[in-house]
Amino acid sequence: MSLSNSLPGPRVFRPDIQGLRAVAVLVVVLFHAGLPLPGGFIGVDVFFVISGYVITALLLRTLHKENRIDFRLFYERGIRRLIPGLTLVLVVTLAITFILGSPFDNQQAVTAQTAIGAITLSANAVIFLKSGGYFATPPTNNPLLNTWSLSVEEQFYLVFPLLVFVLWLIGRKVLHKISQERFLLAGLIFIAVVSFLLSITMSFSFIHLRLSDPNWFAFYSSPTRAWEFTLGGIAFLAFRNGVGKIFSIVLFWVGLIGIVASSLWISENMIFPGWVVLFPVIATVAVLVGGTRSPVGTQLLSNRGMVKLGDSSYSWYLWHWPFIAFGVMLFPEMASVALYAALLSLPVSLLTTRHNKNHRQGVQKT
Repeated sequence: MSLSNSLPGPRVFRPDIQGLRAVAVLVVVLFHAGLPLPGGFIGVDVFFVISGYVITALLLRTLHKENRIDFRLFYERGIRRLIPGLTLVLVVTLAITFILGSPFDNQQAVTAQTAIGAITLSANAVIFLKSGGYFATPPTNNPLLNTWSLSVEEQFYLVFPLLVFVLWLIGRKVLHKISQERFLLAGLIFIAVVSFLLSITMSFSFIHLRLSDPNWFAFYSSPTRAWEFTLGGIAFLAFRNGVGKIFSIVLFWVGLIGIVASSLWISENMIFPGWVVLFPVIATVAVLVGGTRSPVGTQLLSNRGMVKLGDSSYSWYLWHWPFIAFGVMLFPEMASVALYAALLSLPVSLLTTRHNKNHRQGVQKT
C-alpha cells in the first residue's frame, strides 16, 4: 500500500496497512465461522477507517501534483479492482443458490435481489429492506448478506472524491493556497461530526424518520457510517508526517490491542454502532498513525504472510460468507461446518486474487 506521508514527495510503501487489513478480515471471518469472537464484526469498521485513510492519501497526492482529480481514471481503477471479483462471486453464488436454495421460502428471490443490489452499489439498502437484522439472519437465508458493507464502501468511493475536490476548490478560492488543507480538514471534521451524531440518534432511536428499525438503518446506511471513513481521512491529513517515536510506539500497540479487545468485548447484544463503535474506530486510527514511523512491533503486521493475507482480504471477505451459507445448507448437522467452510474459502480467495491481479496488469499493458 503506497501512501504519501510527506506531500508532494515520493510515495511510501506501508506494508503494515495491508497487515491491518489481514487483521480486519480475520476477525470478521472467525466471527462468522462461529468462534468465540463475539465482536468480530468490528473488522468491517476497521476496513472503513483504512479506506478513508488510503483514499485521502491518494487524492491529496493528486491534488498537490495537478490541482485536480482525474475522476475517470479514479473510478476506472476502482472498477478494475472491485468489480471482476465481485461479479465472479455473484454469478457462482446465484448458480448454487438456484440449485440448493428453496424457492418456497423467498430465499432465491432475496439472494437474487441482493446480487442486483451488489452490482448497483445498493446491497446495503436491499438487505436493510429484505433481510432486516444482521445478527438474526441465518447464513442460509442470504448467501450474499456480507455484500452490504461492500456497497457502503463503494458509495464512499463514489462520493468522497467529489467532496474532497469541492472542499479543495472552495479552500483555494477563499483562503491562501497554504490553507487549503486546513479548510479540507475542517470540512471533513464537520462531516464526521454530523454523520456520527446521525449514527447515534438512529442507533438509540432518538429519531425514527418513519423507519420501523432506525437502529438497523444506522447499521447499514452510508450516511451513518460516513464518519468512520472520514475519520480515516482526518487522521491522514492531521498526522501524515507521524508523531514522536515513543508516542508512535504507544499508539501502535494501544491501537492493535484495542482492535483485538473490541472483537472480544463487543457483542451483538450491544446497541451497534452506537457509542461502542468508537473503540475499534479510534483503535484503528491509532494503528495507522502509530505505524507511520514504523515503530517497534510493526513486523507483526508487515511480515510477508500478513501482507499476502491483506492483499487477499477483499477476495476472502467476498467468498467466505457464501461458502459458510452453502456449507450449512449441505451439512446442517455437522459441527463446526461454518469454520471448515470459511477455511476452505481461503485458497479460493488466494487464487481469485492472483487471477484478478494478473488481469488488471494485462489491461494496464494494453
